[in-house]
Amino acid sequence: MRYMHYMMGAIMTIFPSSMSNASFYMNVKLGRVIDLPTALTILMLFDTIRHPLGHFPWLWTEITDIKKSMKRL
Repeated sequence: MRYMHYMMGAIMTIFPSSMSNASFYMNVKLGRVIDLPTALTILMLFDTIRHPLGHFPWLWTEITDIKKSMKRL
C-alpha cells in the first residue's frame, strides 16, 4: 500500500500540470487563440481536480479493509 501512496502522490503532482500543458498545446495546434481568462480557467479547473483525486488512495484502502472485514464476518 505504501507504493500506491507514493505513486498517487507522484500522479497528483504531475497530472494537473501535464493536463493543462496538453490542453494549451492542443488549443495552439488547432489554431485557437488563448487569452488570459481562458488560460487561467484551464489552470484553475485542473488544479481543483487535485483535491478529490488526492482522496483516492484513502478510499481504495478503506474499501479493501471493508471487504476483508465483511469476509471475516
